[in-house]
Amino acid sequence: MPLMFDREAMMAKAAEFKAELQEKVKPILERSFNHHDTKQNGVLDVEEAAVFFSHFVAEEGEFLSFCIANQVKIGIEASSQMLTSMFEDDTAAEDSKATLAPHIEAMVAMINSKFKEAGEDYKANKAERDAKAFTLMDLNGDGTLQKEEFIQTFTDDVKMKSIMDACFDSAKVTQEVMQVVQAKQKEARENPDGCKQQ
Repeated sequence: MPLMFDREAMMAKAAEFKAELQEKVKPILERSFNHHDTKQNGVLDVEEAAVFFSHFVAEEGEFLSFCIANQVKIGIEASSQMLTSMFEDDTAAEDSKATLAPHIEAMVAMINSKFKEAGEDYKANKAERDAKAFTLMDLNGDGTLQKEEFIQTFTDDVKMKSIMDACFDSAKVTQEVMQVVQAKQKEARENPDGCKQQ
């Protein structure tokens, strides 16, 4: 049986996409750096970086929340389509979709709530979180962030994740969200009639 996809070709395509994305994002990062370099001296000091981190957490938290919520929606809708194809009559298929709709909305609301909590936690611990992120980005240890350090951080997946975890524990939040989603999916599989009654 032929493979449904070529892993090497997929990996090469992913690497190509990543390189293209980095080229496209570099000018955006440069503009962001210049915007936050209010003293116009070519570096971000601790105060300028603190403003940047506030903006980053607000934007990145919303972005992650949106991405995870969409992944959950797509997964649930794909499962629904698979179930729908098993029904012979359209009414049963529509009932299945209607049953899942409130669950999708509830999960999206829960995801948004978790990321809102993470944003509030960042604000409550802002100085500590900013200092940690600043230290991670200050690659040469001179107490300022050069444009190259800034760009290097946000074009490297591992460094970017480190900054996200320093500002708001994105790995923990994502893990908590996925645990709740998996529990809800398991509950729906084990008790499909119970889902209809909620």
